[in-house]
Amino acid sequence: MHKMGGFTSHSHMNFCMLCQITPQDKKTERAFQNGAFKPQTNQEHCDLGDCYHKLLGGTPRKNFIKEHVTCYSQLAQLPYFDLVDQIVVGPMHNLFLGLVETHFYNIWVQSKILHPNHKLVKFHEMLADVSQYSFSYSEFWADYYPQFIIPGSCGKLPTDIGMPSGGLLMADQWLLLATVYGPIIVSSIPVPVNTTCSDHMQIPQLWSSCLPEDTDENILHHWVVVIEKLEAKNLWEAKHKAINKKALEEAKNSVRKP
Repeated sequence: MHKMGGFTSHSHMNFCMLCQITPQDKKTERAFQNGAFKPQTNQEHCDLGDCYHKLLGGTPRKNFIKEHVTCYSQLAQLPYFDLVDQIVVGPMHNLFLGLVETHFYNIWVQSKILHPNHKLVKFHEMLADVSQYSFSYSEFWADYYPQFIIPGSCGKLPTDIGMPSGGLLMADQWLLLATVYGPIIVSSIPVPVNTTCSDHMQIPQLWSSCLPEDTDENILHHWVVVIEKLEAKNLWEAKHKAINKKALEEAKNSVRKP
């Protein structure tokens, strides 16, 4: 449907139909802030579509699409139709192969929030337990939650999800992770803490299973700091790489000059 509205590839640098976020920005805090990026507008999209329509030949149009991620749509002729607000994106691409896969793999796995040798391994162990259609919490958590029974009709997920050996998941498998297995494994459970404002704090069960036994409430603040440092490091590396690339291009251009 998005192609009928004049939008092109989801793999482009400006892939989003609602704003001008880039793939590199999807892992950042700004990606979760409303209005953090310049929004796409119906008028601008229609104007770009008209520019595309006036181009002659395949090459100019290919170059235009590469730069603006926009082509012409007959729907732009309808005065009551908004190409940005009224184009419906299928749930397979938008929700399951988009949001769920991006959050789990691109953010949790690739950013090593689920570290391959620690939390991701624990996640696989929990997933294996759930896949056997019976999942029990430890004695402490049993006071808060009963045993989970997963019907066989729900299907299974690869127990090494997030690893190369797990392969590529289909949309229905990401759906299972988001609606069945994931909420059980990463559901928030009460953890006793010594604070004046509350007797418990809510953290994901996966995280609680990976915490040291003698941990306190400061552990959450610690991991927030760790994640912020990781994001700053990735940003610095990307900026440094861009500077080196620019310097290399300038050096090449200076050599070419007579």
